[in-house]
Amino acid sequence: MEALFLRVGWISLTCSAVLIPLLVGKGWLRQHVRARALYVVWLILALRLVIPVDLSLPEPAVTVEAPSYQVSLPARAPSANLPTALPTEESAAEAGQTAPAAASAVRTIPVTALLSALWLFGALAAALVQGGGYLLARRRLLRDARPDLEAEEQAGQTAAGLGLKRAVPVRRSGQVRTPMVLGLIRPVLLLPEGQAVDEVVLCHELTHLKRLDLAYKALLVAACWLHWFNPLVWWMSRVAGQNLELCCDDDVAAGRDAAFRRKYGELLLSTAEEKPGPTLSSRFGGSKQAMKDRLTNLFVKKKRGRLLACTAVAVLVLVGGLVAWFVSGRSKDEGLNKARFDRGTLIASGFIAGGALMGVVSAVLKFVGVDWFLSGWASSNAAEWTGLAMYLVLIGYFAWHTLRAKKEE
Repeated sequence: MEALFLRVGWISLTCSAVLIPLLVGKGWLRQHVRARALYVVWLILALRLVIPVDLSLPEPAVTVEAPSYQVSLPARAPSANLPTALPTEESAAEAGQTAPAAASAVRTIPVTALLSALWLFGALAAALVQGGGYLLARRRLLRDARPDLEAEEQAGQTAAGLGLKRAVPVRRSGQVRTPMVLGLIRPVLLLPEGQAVDEVVLCHELTHLKRLDLAYKALLVAACWLHWFNPLVWWMSRVAGQNLELCCDDDVAAGRDAAFRRKYGELLLSTAEEKPGPTLSSRFGGSKQAMKDRLTNLFVKKKRGRLLACTAVAVLVLVGGLVAWFVSGRSKDEGLNKARFDRGTLIASGFIAGGALMGVVSAVLKFVGVDWFLSGWASSNAAEWTGLAMYLVLIGYFAWHTLRAKKEE
């Protein structure tokens, strides 16, 4: 368990070095890079986060070792009825003989064992909260839903045109305002009550099933469970989910004329100000900012893509070795290198612990319905430049504080 926790923590730390510039510059990337290229980048990062495979060489040039700390806990509490008489020579001799036995009775628990238990508890809690929330939402949405045979027949024809081999049940529900696909194993297409079935909307939602986008979202959810302490992973999951809609829009509008794109854009505008759906679901509507991004993506052609995906893969593979080399390979003194590496590990652990606390606070605020995320400012150029500046300051502080470490005498 401890080895798995340390590996997950190290993967989370190294992936964060890749995530920070990508998330900070997401506005620029969204305007200049194709959504499919970003789809591949987020997929690679999610797989790296979920599969804790060691990518190091059999004999690495730098050995990464976590500092060893232990917490001593008494095996049992001392009795309150101890005699108060002064010890005699015989009792002192007996105490000297029993001292080693008492010392051996002290139980030591490594800090990594405590952190491993905390990580496992957090992962299970995240899975329970999100999984339970999805099941409750699915039950609420399907409780009063009724079948619509006419819409189901129309959806079957659209699905056949897209190449889907299985039929998707269609239900009418008063709980939804825009069409929604709900569920990974048994998907259901939910349509609002009293709303005409639009072929374009059906094509969009069924394209999500053809692309296996809900399985993609399940991978992102698993990454959030394993790395619940890292707010960057939760941020990545949200941004990658928004990028899925851009990819789906590209597939639906591929090869269509300007009139189709105009109609598609009008439908997007009519579904603005919609709240996000359950975890494993996709809906046609979204927030105002999401609709703005989708409209821009619909009418603006982008050329960049493959180079970014290849660069992200290369950085992801190399960043761990580069960080370890910079921390523990600056001096010829092995003792000084080890001291610097230990301090760097402690600083990184502090950052992860702080991120874990903020993740818990964010989850509590989300659970009580408090929306503290400033979507308008977060998508502005000022926010991106501020985030980039803070990222550089954080790197400078990490290097400066780590290099100040001194070798133990």
